[in-house]
Amino acid sequence: MEEPRAPALVRFGTFEVDLRAGTLRRNGVKVRLPEQSFRVLAALLARPGEVVTREQLRLDLWPDETFVDFDNSINAAVNRLREALGDSAANPRFVATLPRRGYMFIAPVQGPRRESGGVESRTEPASAPNAASVEAPPTRQALRSHRWGLRPTAGVVAVAVIVVGSAVWLFRERRGPSPPPTHRQVTFVGDASFPAISPDGRFLAYVTRDGSASHQKLMVQDLSGGQPLQVFEGQRLEQPAWSHDGSELLIWSLAGVRIVPRLGGSATSVGRSLYRRSWSPDNSQFAGINQGVKQIFLVDRRTGASTQIPLSGAFAFMHAVDWSPTGSLLLFETLDEQERYAIWSIRPDGRQQEKLIEDEIPISSPRWSPTGDSIYYFRGADTRELFKLPVSLRTGKATGSPQVLLAGLQAGGWFTISEDGRQLAYTRRFGQANLWAASTKLSPGGASGAKQLTSGTARDLYPNISPEGRQVAFSRGEGDRANIFVVPIGGGKPEQITFLKSRNLSPVWSPDGRTIAFGSTEGGHQRVWQVGATGGMPPRALEQTRLSTDTFHLAWAPSPWIVYHEPGNRNFQVLHPMTGEQHPLVGDSSVGWMFDACSSPDGSQVAVSWNRALGGLWLIPIGSSQGTLLASQGGAFGTVSQVIDASALRGREVKLTAYLKTEVSGADNQGRCWLRVDRANGKRGFFDNMQDRSVRSATWNEVTIAGKIDDDAERVAFGCLLKGTGRIWVDDIQLQTKGPGGRWNAVPIKNPGFEETNDRIKPAGWNAVSPGYVFQVTDASPHKGRGSLVIGSTHIVGSFDPLGWSADGKHVYAIEQEGRIVMIRTDGASMRPIVDLPLPEGSTASGGVAITADGQRVVYSAQQIKSDVWIVQNFDPTRSD
Repeated sequence: MEEPRAPALVRFGTFEVDLRAGTLRRNGVKVRLPEQSFRVLAALLARPGEVVTREQLRLDLWPDETFVDFDNSINAAVNRLREALGDSAANPRFVATLPRRGYMFIAPVQGPRRESGGVESRTEPASAPNAASVEAPPTRQALRSHRWGLRPTAGVVAVAVIVVGSAVWLFRERRGPSPPPTHRQVTFVGDASFPAISPDGRFLAYVTRDGSASHQKLMVQDLSGGQPLQVFEGQRLEQPAWSHDGSELLIWSLAGVRIVPRLGGSATSVGRSLYRRSWSPDNSQFAGINQGVKQIFLVDRRTGASTQIPLSGAFAFMHAVDWSPTGSLLLFETLDEQERYAIWSIRPDGRQQEKLIEDEIPISSPRWSPTGDSIYYFRGADTRELFKLPVSLRTGKATGSPQVLLAGLQAGGWFTISEDGRQLAYTRRFGQANLWAASTKLSPGGASGAKQLTSGTARDLYPNISPEGRQVAFSRGEGDRANIFVVPIGGGKPEQITFLKSRNLSPVWSPDGRTIAFGSTEGGHQRVWQVGATGGMPPRALEQTRLSTDTFHLAWAPSPWIVYHEPGNRNFQVLHPMTGEQHPLVGDSSVGWMFDACSSPDGSQVAVSWNRALGGLWLIPIGSSQGTLLASQGGAFGTVSQVIDASALRGREVKLTAYLKTEVSGADNQGRCWLRVDRANGKRGFFDNMQDRSVRSATWNEVTIAGKIDDDAERVAFGCLLKGTGRIWVDDIQLQTKGPGGRWNAVPIKNPGFEETNDRIKPAGWNAVSPGYVFQVTDASPHKGRGSLVIGSTHIVGSFDPLGWSADGKHVYAIEQEGRIVMIRTDGASMRPIVDLPLPEGSTASGGVAITADGQRVVYSAQQIKSDVWIVQNFDPTRSD
């Protein structure tokens, strides 16, 4: 007797599909599904993890002689299928839409298999299916046979597999060798960056400085010809991203994230100022990185509401995010505290986080392929390679090894690809840098013109002046190889002192001028190395060190300590070069990024750029994490405050009065009072900080804030502040609430008239801690009583990066973005410009600046970098059409 034929079962999630009986069950319970929707499901399950085009569905589901409104019919069938599965197009778990291409089944699948005894059952592997898999697509006739109740035998399925596998082989044999990649330059402006090719490959968006270091323009170029169109402008434009319909661009600026129409016009502000954003396939939301908290957020483009994706692991930086064509996965790139780069995949709901690749060499700009079955990424620093890595959309895991597609690219770290996978846009960078020297206003002859110290087409970077002021150490090289050289400060032939086959950067001198320390990648690790300044001591690694690959920054003379940038750029290590002992500069590395360390002459302090609380120039004593704010980038304020319990005051009107006078100059410097009501569950109630009526008068002024205490209020906070620089005086602060009879009643607060002091000067009962400000009770001219409070600034305002210290330790030399060098008193009392760097036309001082301890001479690297957009056609020879 013939053995009973077992049903062909396919399982995914809690569902079971019987392809022979035409049934769908969830947890054993039959789910009603229309016939056309079931046929769509069967077609997708026949090719899990592969794109099934709408044209294929038309051919498979409707015979040639059938006439239907196909678009509406297939849309309705897919919608009903998703309803039955509890799925959604925005966040698919089973059926993903690839815009303008088709559909893909993205969940892990088990089957088909037989359940009768003695018959083999198989589970689909995690890797993407191939031509020899049992899930090979059935023939069109097989689907028609199923439609009319005909059941193909196992032998028929096997024949179908062989036929399909042979067809793939024959197709590849017939196609012949892929055409070679061709590179074409499409911009000729010299400063183009962040290229973004439109989904249809017809337009290119890019950012150009147009001669300004801080102000950029967003341009759109028709790749068929014509002039580029400016569609937006702003400060620090970065990373434009096309919507999938090509009608809009998402762009980051210093003012926040904007959505810009392709042809220009009014830009729309959207939600959080997130870094490295990517649109969802349906353009309803975008994913972006909050670098401060190292998290990914999904933002609704219509409402601006955001949702955080829970991530596993601790990261120093997150550099990129990209949404898969199906919407089922996100890519993101990270750098950990050990300076290991990694690319990850994750579901939009935070499930299934998988590490795809890890490398100590920089990797950047991960992108999904248009079919979603692989990713592309750059590997390398100055010279880059383009890699391809196969990935399963169902598991989010890598299914093979990386393969090099392009090598030797002089490219930036950002690229984009068109949605047909044929074109890749990147920036090609060319540059040179030479050393120049100039005198400052502090020299006996005053500021003088510049003298060129080095010449040629190489890149001479990171100059550092010897302690006696006669020699300059610097790095020279291109790409992944650079070595250390020394040249007389008055000019002469440079002498090479290292001959390593690696990147060797940021040389610094020992206090006695006999040794040079530098950062090196020799041996595959970023460490601090030492070499004799005259070549007597061969290079050697300080094995206990691990150096930041982003900056390679070091400092040494005049201090006895070597201070070097640790991985993650959130701290420096202080190293004793003789004993090898080292410790972090600050105890808590989580409070902000830190750059550009310079040691004081006695080695007791380090000047750094630090974005703790307020970005600016800080002085940090070695062994202490407190530090002093010497120059802020703006927005700083010093405030005194108190907080009281609001439970007995709920529902009442409240009034704060105080007396203020100021000694300020400039509209941004002012005095204010403020009052805030904190409600339950972290909600904010009434708030007023007098932003529209600040005080700048030199005579006493009474100020008033009136509001209402919310019914669920928990606390009332209040105080006075100095915004910016200068001084304000505060006296006689009173807090009152209105009682049931309409009478104002005083609310007890501590030390309202500043008659009591702590440590002889600080106001008792008040919280008075703000970096860059001092708080002192004075008896000079109070408004009432014996004393008043003075809040004074101890910093200046401006964007400065430290360069060094004066020989007496009373001043810090620093540079502004515009190339002006200043000397700032370490008590913040004054700032004096000493030279505007005389730069050759078209150059910047971004290659490094050094100054002598007496402040009389500067040496700087004048860089000229040209950057334009190129497009590669046929960049992926492994791609199949």
